[in-house]
Amino acid sequence: MRKKIIITIASVVLVLFVSSILTFLPSLTGSTKSVMIKKALEEALISKEIPDYNLIKDPQKVILSLDNIDKSMIPTLSGIEIIPIEQDKLQEKADKEGDFLYLRFTEFEIGHFNSTVSLDNGWIQHKGAEGMYLSGGGFKLKYHNILGFWREDPMKQSWIS
Repeated sequence: MRKKIIITIASVVLVLFVSSILTFLPSLTGSTKSVMIKKALEEALISKEIPDYNLIKDPQKVILSLDNIDKSMIPTLSGIEIIPIEQDKLQEKADKEGDFLYLRFTEFEIGHFNSTVSLDNGWIQHKGAEGMYLSGGGFKLKYHNILGFWREDPMKQSWIS
């Protein structure tokens, strides 16, 4: 009887230990932000869920601001070339090539159990442009860490201009 109790307690401790490692490992290795970036870009570009996706000039070549992210965190997405540009170079590009939509990560809240990422799809206008665009938008995605796997919260916040 005593042996069964010890085995049961040891099993419970082992399960709790493994669960803790699986839950905290993504945060400890620094991979959580990269995972959130990939998930948000997949939602925006593969699932086409970013507001005004249909207005992106070339959905196979999408411009992404490097504001708030490192170039090394940009994932590879099948059939889509993500063109990373420093935030201060976007204006130069618009002045040379004309107005365009670009993606920009605006918020990250990274935790062990819950994480949030916000992605905007906004316009950059050439200097001297008159008026403004009444299109673009963005979304905010929330994820929950379940034993080391990030699961999207079904409630998504999105906005349009």
